[in-house]
Amino acid sequence: MYLAQKQMYSQHPSYTNGSSQNVKKMIENFSYGLHQQIGKGFSSKVYKGQNEVTGETVAIKVIDKALLKTPLHHALLQSEIEALSTLDSQYIMKLYKVFQTQNNTYLITEFCENGDLGSKLTKIGKFPEQQAQNVIFGMVKAYKLLKQNGIIHRDIKPANVLLSACGTPKLADFGFATTPNSPPLLPNVNVGSPLYMSPQALKNNKYSDKSDIWAIGVSAFEIIFGQVPWQATSEKELAQKMVSVPLSFPSSTKVSQECKEFIKRCLVVGEQERASIDELEKHPWIRGPELAFQVNKQPALMKQKTLEQPKEGKENSAKKLPGDSIHRSGKKHTTQITKPLGQQSKQTETSCFEIKSNSTNIEYTIMSQINFCKYLFRVANLIESTNLFRTDLLRDKLLFFAIKNIMIKMYKLKDIDSNSLDIQGFDAYKASNQFQSIQITIQQNFTKYQSYFKNIWSSLQQNKNELSIDKKFDAVFDENFTEFESFYIIFNSVLRQAIKELQKEIDRKLGSDDLSKSLPIDMEKDVVLLDYLVTYFQLSQLTLETFNKPYEFAQKSKIEHIAEGSPVRLTYGHFIEIKNKMSDLEV
Repeated sequence: MYLAQKQMYSQHPSYTNGSSQNVKKMIENFSYGLHQQIGKGFSSKVYKGQNEVTGETVAIKVIDKALLKTPLHHALLQSEIEALSTLDSQYIMKLYKVFQTQNNTYLITEFCENGDLGSKLTKIGKFPEQQAQNVIFGMVKAYKLLKQNGIIHRDIKPANVLLSACGTPKLADFGFATTPNSPPLLPNVNVGSPLYMSPQALKNNKYSDKSDIWAIGVSAFEIIFGQVPWQATSEKELAQKMVSVPLSFPSSTKVSQECKEFIKRCLVVGEQERASIDELEKHPWIRGPELAFQVNKQPALMKQKTLEQPKEGKENSAKKLPGDSIHRSGKKHTTQITKPLGQQSKQTETSCFEIKSNSTNIEYTIMSQINFCKYLFRVANLIESTNLFRTDLLRDKLLFFAIKNIMIKMYKLKDIDSNSLDIQGFDAYKASNQFQSIQITIQQNFTKYQSYFKNIWSSLQQNKNELSIDKKFDAVFDENFTEFESFYIIFNSVLRQAIKELQKEIDRKLGSDDLSKSLPIDMEKDVVLLDYLVTYFQLSQLTLETFNKPYEFAQKSKIEHIAEGSPVRLTYGHFIEIKNKMSDLEV
């Protein structure tokens, strides 16, 4: 039981002298610096730390108790600690100690310096079959121990598999796990990442150990083929495809028949017919001492160096909101989107993967601007669909700012040939095939967004006289797409007003103490818009902080993750999470 391992620490952690960024904090014999943050979640931050007695590198997760607003949050944390304290395997991230102070809970865990499998997949696309066997072997071994202890993970996916220094896969992020001691309601709370959820969990909130088997199958498919088995634009469509579209394997990737059979057995729709742990463990694709030996060696994938921008980590990541497509890293239980200054991707050590090519940095910078426009286009469409703003013309002003912001960015991108973003080393990059492809993408997006702007601009002319009464707004109400800092300063005041008014109107229409109860269908888009606007507020502030520094904006915003949303069925609890986020940001 986890209570036997918990260490009570009644005083605040001690601090050593130094600047605010380099200050070292001590929790008994464990230390970490504020500058060593490697991940961030809804209520927690994760730091790279050290055991001062042994010199061992550890990960230190600091959970802010003030952010655990509901009984559900406390129950999830308790189950996470209990699960990690119960399990002991080389294929599961180890929990060393738990400390409690008045304000925080501290989890001292194993540090996995090669980051997570999801980030690795993003960088290299897919693994050769033999390397995939190594990883799946470890996941099956981890799952077997969970099964033996009555624990259901409920969020198995590549992003929740960490990689040790020697490449051993380690199942992590037990933030949604249930144990035999979990409160009765907890197993039926809808959590997880839609792409990896079984049909029973996705449609009916029904979880069992067979839910984890399904997730292993989806993960195996993605690791080998570089994509998930079923892709959809909404959660409803995804659920339908799971049960109606037969599993098929891409012909472009040649794999053994045994591999296909393994995945098929994991992805049987009926739970009773789906593979058991005993069957998987004995399956010829992952059976045998030769494979077990390979797992303990350093896989080739750990020796490869990526050319892509490294991604910061996350721990117990918070949910990204709905968008055009379901994305692999989205959580289901909370609507908080990654904060631009603290990206919530899986717990990774950002120095694990080096950037070897300057051209990759250039492409990363340009794509961040394209992704920002993609996000803003989604915001604009949501603004158009709402009728909750009570202040005259507030919706019109907000819509104009969003679409003008898109065109400001797109005009810069349209002129990218002349290095409009002032990127170092750009001249050499212009000769590459990648640049030609990006130019095509820019032109396609420019045409699309320009047409949209013209339509909105034309419709707003009906209220031109009324809109011009606001002199600050009138100063930017034009078709001049030169980027000035004043645009964001004026916009932020309008955005802040819109966020407060929208939240007030949603509050007025809603009234429920049941955090798991789904929102009315007609209110979902307004709650989604509220969360998008809060994140837009953050991105706008970051734009000012990094003005004329597009690469710094790309690094800090991690906009490539924010631009990829994940449709979910929203609950009242999601709305509360958004309000908490507003309070944190002092919107």
